[in-house]
This record gives sequence, C-alpha cells and structure tokens, in this order.
Amino acid sequence: MPKAKLGTRSLERLETCEPDLVRVFKRVEQISPFDFTVICGVRTDAEQKALYAQGRTEPGPIVTTLDGVTKKSRHQPNANGLSEAVDVAPWPIAWENKKQFIAFGGVVMAAAEIESVRIRWGADWNSNWDLDEHSFVDLPHYELKT
Repeated sequence: MPKAKLGTRSLERLETCEPDLVRVFKRVEQISPFDFTVICGVRTDAEQKALYAQGRTEPGPIVTTLDGVTKKSRHQPNANGLSEAVDVAPWPIAWENKKQFIAFGGVVMAAAEIESVRIRWGADWNSNWDLDEHSFVDLPHYELKT
C-alpha cells in the first residue's frame, strides 16, 4: 500500500514546476511505497550560481555542473516562470543509500510512463538504464525531456 503523502512545503516546491512534472509526482504520491520530499523546484539565478560554487570556491560537495550563467539549469525559470526540473528524494533522506534512490527512481519513471510524460533522471542521463556509465550522477534530479 502506498505511504507517500506530500507535505505543504513539498507541494509548494512542486507547484513551481511545469504541470507535467507536477502530474508525474502527484502520480508518484499515489503509487509509491516510499514517502518522499521535494527538495527543489525552481531556482533563482543566484541560487544556481551558489550551488555551482559549492565544491569549487565554497565548501561542500559538487552538486551541479551548470553555472547558471553560460550553462543554464533546467531548475532556472523558463519563459513561463516555471522549472523544467525537480529534485526529489525518498524520506527520510539518506544520501548514502544509493539503492533507496534507485528503487525510488524506478517508481518515478513508472509514474512518468503512466502519465505519458517524457522525463530524464540524473542517475541515467541517456535513459538506457545503465546506471554505472555516467561520470556525474544526480540521484534526486528529474527533468522534462526536450
């Protein structure tokens, strides 16, 4: 039986995303055996630049390859002011538990299939289900395919 129930903060973050992403994660909420949290939807340019600095000129791990200036993130607002990407994690978040993120990713990809929404996952950028071939892995990241 699914146990996911999005909280107010997660719903607020999700609502900053394109409607297709919202639809996918509302479906995840219906079918997921995992509880989950929405970490981030839309990001300001300043937020993206700060994340890019992390692990480079600021402390912390590298979490993005996009500087927000020359390489825009799909989290930055599009022409509609919405994000075409969302970061979502199983709850409670255990960053070191890769297996949990992968299992949750399968649920998300199934939900996208049910909703007929083409998305790309940060653990499988080319969507071939070979999760060991990518030099940069972003387990909580999902974005609309263009």
